[in-house]
Amino acid sequence: MDFTEIEKAYAMGRAYAMGLKHAKLMAKLNSVAQDTMKDGFATLVDSEGQPYVANLNPKEKERYSETGKPLSQVKKEEKAKKEQEQKEAEEKARKEAEAKKKAEEEAKKKGTSEKLNFKDRLKRLLNTPFKRKSGMGDFQKDWFESTIKKLDPNNEKHAEALKDIEDAYNNGDVGSVHSLINNVHNYLNNPQSYERSLKANERSLNKSLDTFEKAEDKVYKLAQEEKKKLIDVLYERGQKLGSKLTKNQIAEKVDTSQKEGRLTYLMQGVGFKSEGLRLASRIADMKRSLKIKLEQIKEHNPAHSTLFSINLAKPHIKELKDNIERYLSSNNIAMDSAEFKEIQSMLDDLLTDFDL
Repeated sequence: MDFTEIEKAYAMGRAYAMGLKHAKLMAKLNSVAQDTMKDGFATLVDSEGQPYVANLNPKEKERYSETGKPLSQVKKEEKAKKEQEQKEAEEKARKEAEAKKKAEEEAKKKGTSEKLNFKDRLKRLLNTPFKRKSGMGDFQKDWFESTIKKLDPNNEKHAEALKDIEDAYNNGDVGSVHSLINNVHNYLNNPQSYERSLKANERSLNKSLDTFEKAEDKVYKLAQEEKKKLIDVLYERGQKLGSKLTKNQIAEKVDTSQKEGRLTYLMQGVGFKSEGLRLASRIADMKRSLKIKLEQIKEHNPAHSTLFSINLAKPHIKELKDNIERYLSSNNIAMDSAEFKEIQSMLDDLLTDFDL
């Protein structure tokens, strides 16, 4: 072998070694590229053997340029979202199942009560052990039994009373059971006397309602100047807060608040004081209260403390009557004028027949 052949062999061997080295390097870089593949990016090598990071997925590249979020973050967020949605769905399903079960139990209980006659319901109640769920104290079992046994199965009102007692008893509400039984006991002690008292109070409450209807109109008219001032205050406050309401619209809202007995709260909200407007609002509130009590008398249930509720209201009725009388007098309504005498006569009727 001459020198030329030796040089060729050496050159071929060197080329082979360099190629093998390059192949190994490329394999290693490919391995690194696979190991560092993340979020759609990979580490590659340029023609000079320098590594660089590139995104090999055109769609992912476009998505990344728009959102700036790595793929791992997107997947993490999507996973968290799915887990949260699944959790919410499971919670919703659980609540719906509980509501359905409760509705079915109540419907079953109601259906059973409606199918049973009065005596069977009474017997079932007496044979059902009481399970306290709320309330303090206790009630005597013998007093409870002796009271409900006096209920008349042929009396519709008594049947309504039994239904209320059943509900409170089954709910384990000690306070409600005690209160309902006490009301029934007081009623059954002398039903005729109780009914007469209801009638007498019904007449008095109707008189009171009629009186307050007329007095409210009188008081509200006397307070019109104060009403105008209130409207100005509300308008100015509204303008500062960016309100678009006109004074006429505010006036309508003031009138509505007055009729609903809420005018006092409206005035308190802006720090406005007016005896006349406050009194007119109290009268409207009292009228609503009297109407509720009249409805309670009409639909009286022996398990409800209707007379007791009326008795509690009487001092407030008298106090309001005195305030109306004082306000009318302070506004120069002559004591001997026909108009005032009419008002005074109605006010005097407020407590007529109010003693039980």
